[in-house]
Amino acid sequence: MFLAQVELPSGRRIRLSELRLSLTYTGMVDGVPCVELNDLLVARLAQRAERMFPALPIHVIPPLRTSLRPRLDGERLPAVSCIGVFTSDPVEADNDPALLSELVISELTVAWFQTDASALIGEDVLPSILSLRWDDLAKNTALL
Repeated sequence: MFLAQVELPSGRRIRLSELRLSLTYTGMVDGVPCVELNDLLVARLAQRAERMFPALPIHVIPPLRTSLRPRLDGERLPAVSCIGVFTSDPVEADNDPALLSELVISELTVAWFQTDASALIGEDVLPSILSLRWDDLAKNTALL
């Protein structure tokens, strides 16, 4: 069972097994988001992912930053911040058939920003998910 499945251009299928969503600017009552604040929010998202899933590698997809000019001096990140755990078949399984016979999967925690929460993986971030270098980023994990 999985929340969503994506097929990478390599043919590898990655499955979203856990997803946490939050509003990017939760708690911001006044003011305009600026580059420094947004840099901090991106760093904090990575830190949150590391605390939530310390045994897994973390990959942060760089967010789309929208300028608020000419009316305001600042920039905006997409409204929803996401942390998802993706799983797949073991990395290097082709080179080590024993990995397929054991209870081993590959896992990667991915953090990203998307425009809304209507889809588990937003259309605006899907191209970045599809371009993940899974074999370089993911880690094999024994299930037992």
